[in-house]
Amino acid sequence: MKPSKTLSFVTAVRKRHVVEISLGIAVVLVLPPLLTLTASLTNPLFFVLGFGGLIGQLTGAPLQTDIGWEVAASAALLEPGVSAYAPLPQLGPLIGMETVEGSSHTHPPPSLALWLPLAVIPYTGWIGSWVLGMIVCLAWSFRIMSVPASFAYFLALGVALTRVGQVSITTTYPVLALAIAVAWRWRSGTWLPGVSLALIAASRGFGGLLLLYPLLRRQWRLVVVAMVVGIGLTIISVMLEPNVISGFLTQGRAAIEYNLTRPMTTPMAILDFLGLPSLLVGVLAIAVVLLSLLRGNSLFWALNWLSFVVMPIGWAHASVMLLPLAVVIWRAGRVGQILILGAGVSLTAFTLGVVVIWPLGLLATGLGLIFCHIPDSHDPLLKSRMWTRVRQLVQPHAPGKRALARLWKRTGIVGQYQ
Repeated sequence: MKPSKTLSFVTAVRKRHVVEISLGIAVVLVLPPLLTLTASLTNPLFFVLGFGGLIGQLTGAPLQTDIGWEVAASAALLEPGVSAYAPLPQLGPLIGMETVEGSSHTHPPPSLALWLPLAVIPYTGWIGSWVLGMIVCLAWSFRIMSVPASFAYFLALGVALTRVGQVSITTTYPVLALAIAVAWRWRSGTWLPGVSLALIAASRGFGGLLLLYPLLRRQWRLVVVAMVVGIGLTIISVMLEPNVISGFLTQGRAAIEYNLTRPMTTPMAILDFLGLPSLLVGVLAIAVVLLSLLRGNSLFWALNWLSFVVMPIGWAHASVMLLPLAVVIWRAGRVGQILILGAGVSLTAFTLGVVVIWPLGLLATGLGLIFCHIPDSHDPLLKSRMWTRVRQLVQPHAPGKRALARLWKRTGIVGQYQ
């Protein structure tokens, strides 16, 4: 392709993306007010289809949501005498949100500064656009992972209409899914991945594990950007509420301990129910990561999966954070497609009321990391001397390792390096 033709092609692609982004923003801003004006016609249809709660949120009903909880905690930073980690019934009225129940905020102080722009707008004025915007975020996370638009928006809408998806679009998890996709797509850059990784770490502390990837790649500028953004968000929160860190360590910690007593189906909660030590989750998760790395798979996705599985508090709607990883596993071959289809079936069954444990999606992606080949030419671990020695250790001709090599050869691990 000639340089002139290449330049015109790139320009056309950029224009198409600009149009797509502009249309997405326009729909997010315009559609909720239209649905509110036509509520008498649209609401009965949504209720018949079983999406009454969704249409209520789209039309700006002051119903309690997770994002409302986040913004209410941020609003407390602007209210003298009110702690950002006060119980939710005290925080909800600050933004005009109805509260049914809830403990204190459980996320770290940097997350509070993220939602300050929404804290100054009435809750009913932005919740409809937020819900619709989260569907767009899911679609854009697919698009950034190079999924065609015709499939990306259909998949995002399909996820949003499931039982899990209807809750997830009232949270910040779709934003984190988008941030993960951005951090992967532009992992060789500085600003975009740096800000994305900072957002993930600020919102969910365990997401900071992903910073190991640029650290091992010696992307010092990226790491500095992420740290500066994280420290800056913390400083903003502390300036507005000097006791915010102590509030997190006391009231926030108490809220975390309270949530740990609630019935959950996280891996740790399942092991506790079976009478097994929860530490076993960490051991098994690290084993999955090591097996994935022995397959020559990307450290980025192994860390992404690990940061999710070790979270002590997790709900079904948080699983949308694994969608970018699901795309990667789907593209890894037939085994990956079978695993992701199985996770999709469990999600559909859960929507239809069949009792299926939602961590099946977590299990499917974990197995995908083990049995699928997910290469990364930029991976720092695969290029290190340590990795070369480990690779030599699992070679069939290594002294004293023949029996182990024969066992591993059946799984295809050794064959990757012969």
